[in-house]
Amino acid sequence: MVDDQKKLEVLHDHYKETFTYIRDRERQRDKQFLIIIALIGLLFLETQYPSNIHSFLKTIKTHATEFDFSILPVPIITSVTWTVLFLYILRNCQISITIERQYEYLHKVECIVGELLGNSIYNREGRSYLINYPIFSEVVWIFYTQVFPILVILFEVELLWKELSDKVVGYHYVYDGIMAGSIALILILYRGPQLIDFIKKKMDSLTKHCT
Repeated sequence: MVDDQKKLEVLHDHYKETFTYIRDRERQRDKQFLIIIALIGLLFLETQYPSNIHSFLKTIKTHATEFDFSILPVPIITSVTWTVLFLYILRNCQISITIERQYEYLHKVECIVGELLGNSIYNREGRSYLINYPIFSEVVWIFYTQVFPILVILFEVELLWKELSDKVVGYHYVYDGIMAGSIALILILYRGPQLIDFIKKKMDSLTKHCT
């Protein structure tokens, strides 16, 4: 049998490793979020100012050679951007889910360590963090998890509408529509349940106060 002291040491080390793992994933998520913003801005420029984009990307220099992007039609560049945006949003959601699941696991580890310590002070990321949660942090959470995905979906509709307004028939419109629809579906499947849970918690809170 392993004594409580040994259990405590193992769990504490495991807790620190898990917390470091979460922080690394959070840094990845934050970087990807900024890239997603940049890609959305690039899509806006490609649909609103295609000639300017062509001029800007006319010559891309690498270490070995030069490639003239002006030979590529704007719709191809736009479709590539849609694809990259889809991949980044998909990966960002995957990492976010991993972080959320790891935090749930971290809270359980805190509870076990707290029991071994004989008190409840070992809950930095769990109960202590959630007690008296600042309104500002809650507003930021709502914006990040609910408002931003809705804005992305609305922006997608606007971009596709702009593409279709050119009245030039092309298969790239179908592809871009599939990419935009896939992005919307990912965001709805990931963030939708969170919104429902948030509304339920608020309704339960109001019900308790009323009773």
